[in-house]
Amino acid sequence: VEPLKVTVSITTVLDVTVCVVTSVGMDTEINETDVNTDANDNLFESLSPGELKKCQEYIPASSSRTLSYILFKRCIRCHRSEQTLDNNITQDFPICPKIFDGWSCWNATAAGDIAYGECPYFIQGFDPTRLGHRVCMPDGVWYRHPETNLTWSNYTSCLDLDDFQLRQSVNQLAIVGYAVSLTALLVSLFIFFYFKSLSCTRITIHKNLFVSFILSNLFWLIWYIKIIQDPNILLENSIACQILHVTQHYFMVCSYFWMFCEGLYLHTLLVITFVTEEKVLRYLYLIGWGLPIPLIILYATMRIEVTSDTWHCWINNSYVTWVLSAPVCLSMLANLVFLINIVRLLVTKLRNKNSPSPGRGIRKAVRATLILIPLLGLHYIVIPFRPPKKTYQERVYEYISAFVTSFQGLCISLLFCIFNGEILGLIKKRWQQYKSVRRRRERASAFYLRTRGRSSERRSTRKSSKLTISTASTKLLQDEFNDTKLQIDTGDGVLKKDVMEEELDTIYHPQASM
Repeated sequence: VEPLKVTVSITTVLDVTVCVVTSVGMDTEINETDVNTDANDNLFESLSPGELKKCQEYIPASSSRTLSYILFKRCIRCHRSEQTLDNNITQDFPICPKIFDGWSCWNATAAGDIAYGECPYFIQGFDPTRLGHRVCMPDGVWYRHPETNLTWSNYTSCLDLDDFQLRQSVNQLAIVGYAVSLTALLVSLFIFFYFKSLSCTRITIHKNLFVSFILSNLFWLIWYIKIIQDPNILLENSIACQILHVTQHYFMVCSYFWMFCEGLYLHTLLVITFVTEEKVLRYLYLIGWGLPIPLIILYATMRIEVTSDTWHCWINNSYVTWVLSAPVCLSMLANLVFLINIVRLLVTKLRNKNSPSPGRGIRKAVRATLILIPLLGLHYIVIPFRPPKKTYQERVYEYISAFVTSFQGLCISLLFCIFNGEILGLIKKRWQQYKSVRRRRERASAFYLRTRGRSSERRSTRKSSKLTISTASTKLLQDEFNDTKLQIDTGDGVLKKDVMEEELDTIYHPQASM
């Protein structure tokens, strides 16, 4: 299903101010007269400097080369064509002169009348079957917009506002869906690589499926955000833009083929008793990544041959899309046949006591795949039943299609990884181990702090005791010294040096005196 594209921008082109709305919900036929160089070579043969200068003024600086080329040629044709007046217009009354507004050529119009012209076909979202209009004032001048003071062509009727709001809402839903799916897929892929115990052939297939969806969602996000939001990129129709279109479709096909590989692998395990999983995996790589290559080459080659399919970054729907849709539908149907047979074999083995019971992992994979098959193939199944445009059924169809296609990655992530009992058990076990290690570290840290506190307390107590004893001893010695000194001074009045020394020696070295 091709995405719906919406862009809104304001463009002011010399003497025309319009609201340019790009909303791709319809196929737009390209006027080859405007873009075919061979058909317009004679238009440039006698181009005068005045025409060149005047028409260059109408080309916005931000316009793409393709848009500039189209506008330039339309401007030249407008100035070279003869003045065309209605039969009821005479030179006796004021008239608004013929003018090129930057998009379209407006013929001379009688004062007080309204001129009507076809909506520009090259603006995506405009309906070429509708008409824009331009007002000629009673004084014979074109109406000027009060905000810009420029002559104004009213193209608002070219756009279906209800349809525009629908496309805008659908696009926002798709962007949100792809972003959520991409996040969930990246988380799931990280889980698969983080737990080494999950290394097996079945998980390897899951990894490839997830990688294909990750790349597909990533390129669709780039397409929605960068490409379709810029009308100049669509009109430029560069090689890089076309390569992006082909690349995103390649990965989209790869994602469905890897879904087919999921069913094929489960079917092989149950049907073939002795099988080398490494050999099977090589064939699955060839199917998942290799088989879409010739399909996408055929798709691109056929689309290049159709001129109307090569415009606007190949954004319009094309019948060539069935080159990709048909193999995808066949792979989904084959997968459904595989899974029906798998369920039959599982029921048979479970009823037969002599047969070995299939593992829980295989049964869960089968259950998840059975759920995904109708989910992933839903929008391909309902393509032929697309409701008519501008109906309530179309609105419902667009919302459902955008939701299913953009949230596919989230569904795969939930069923194959996040809600998988084996993986939940591993995550729970690792979380318990983390909490256990954290508790042990906290207990070790608390014990260390308590031990260190007690050691510090004991050291401080010893230091305090030593300091108290030392202080008491010093005070006692000082008191004894003072008493001895007092006795010497108050004796017979004769101070003898030897008596003084003997007493001091007794005080400081009591053991020697004993």
